[in-house]
Amino acid sequence: MNRHRYLFRVSLFIVLVALGSVAALNLIVFGQQRSSSAAKGKELNLRYTYQTRTEMAGMPMQMPAQKMTVYIKGRRQRQDDESRQLATINQCDLQRYVYLNLDDKSCLGQLFKEGEEEPQAGPPVQYQEEREEPTPQAKPRKGGVVVVEGEVTDTGERKERFGLKARHITSKQVMDAKPDSCNPGRFEMTMDVWLVDLPRWTCRVKETPTPVRIPMRPTRPDCQDTIRTNMKGNPALLDGFEIYRKQTVIAQGQTITTIYEVTDLSLAELDAALFEKPADCREKDAQAFWRGVGSPGGFSIAEAMKAAREAAEKESVGEATEPAKAKRAGVLRIGVTIKNDSGAALDVPELRREMVDTIDQRGGDTVDAVELIATAQPDLQAEAEGKQVDYILLVDLREAKPDAGRKLGGILGRAAGVGVKEKTSAKLDYQWIERAKMQTLSTRSLSEKVDAPAPEAMEQFCRKSAEQALSEFWRIRRQ
Repeated sequence: MNRHRYLFRVSLFIVLVALGSVAALNLIVFGQQRSSSAAKGKELNLRYTYQTRTEMAGMPMQMPAQKMTVYIKGRRQRQDDESRQLATINQCDLQRYVYLNLDDKSCLGQLFKEGEEEPQAGPPVQYQEEREEPTPQAKPRKGGVVVVEGEVTDTGERKERFGLKARHITSKQVMDAKPDSCNPGRFEMTMDVWLVDLPRWTCRVKETPTPVRIPMRPTRPDCQDTIRTNMKGNPALLDGFEIYRKQTVIAQGQTITTIYEVTDLSLAELDAALFEKPADCREKDAQAFWRGVGSPGGFSIAEAMKAAREAAEKESVGEATEPAKAKRAGVLRIGVTIKNDSGAALDVPELRREMVDTIDQRGGDTVDAVELIATAQPDLQAEAEGKQVDYILLVDLREAKPDAGRKLGGILGRAAGVGVKEKTSAKLDYQWIERAKMQTLSTRSLSEKVDAPAPEAMEQFCRKSAEQALSEFWRIRRQ
């Protein structure tokens, strides 16, 4: 795997881990509100505001901070998400949720047993990995050693916060999978936590939503590792109401830090009206309601993926824009540039190199090819001149998506227990441009259905397209 493809995948991995870290932190926050009951004989009244922020070292796009205010009174709880202008009321006594859009004053009511239309808003949905089982074999292949170590420590530090005594606990967990293991790599997580003793809120759900199952394909399904554990300290030290948590995750050489901090806390009596559906709210159906609610913190996975792609592309510029090798006398130099308008997460630097290599190999001694990063004027002409390019091949990736017919066949095939190979619908447009006058000589569109998932399919398609574009180039030259 070349450096730029690796960079893109690591960047995307880090973005998704960051999103997962925030989700996991929300699980922890919610869990500390409902894991045990309040003191007997006294109704719990609690209001607190917390902020979360995530820092991703080396990433071009940082996740915005989130601010939430939580209200608890007896058997009811309310969470106000400032960034989304969304309030979620848990009426545990009625076994239902009430969602309020604080912007347009609309509302939605749902019983617990109806499930979750929007997992981020109410109690978190439990996600379970659903791994594809390997074909039965006589004996799994032996992997390597995975060492799991952990330690929980009471630092002995104490301080006063919100009129309560807080204690300082740290923990560290490391999973080190050796190179010969089934899924090699190292994962490290450290936590710095301050806790106080407070009654916690409980809501016994009579019927919970069915866990969402995420299909996961094991890297090596026929492989079995040896697990060695070494745990120190007492995990019960982490029991309590968290008022501060700094969680640092190190994976694949990248660092993600997520900070959760309670900024305000009160045990004063709360108005019961906070936990009721407002009489003047406008009822909407689920689809209409959630359309009017923004993403958490204004952040979306699509934006994260775009940032990851741009990071990889930016990293490639440093190398690809270095002065090209000296041009040999009598050789035509072709500059290849690619822009991605397909909407798919593609490794553009890798696809560009595939096309350059193909033209180099097929062009013989009379042609050489170089990469161009710029895709529009005036930067494209300037870069082409600097690299002594005679002709520019400008490629626009238009489509890279699963073939609709094969997608349906795959669903039916899986239902019948029959494997169906994935197919990708690929399309691109290309132009041949004479660099001296920046004049377009030819424009063509190519499309194909490739028997492979999108990343591999687009590599195959780009190599084949480079061959066809080169044939078109020779035709133009003969005119």
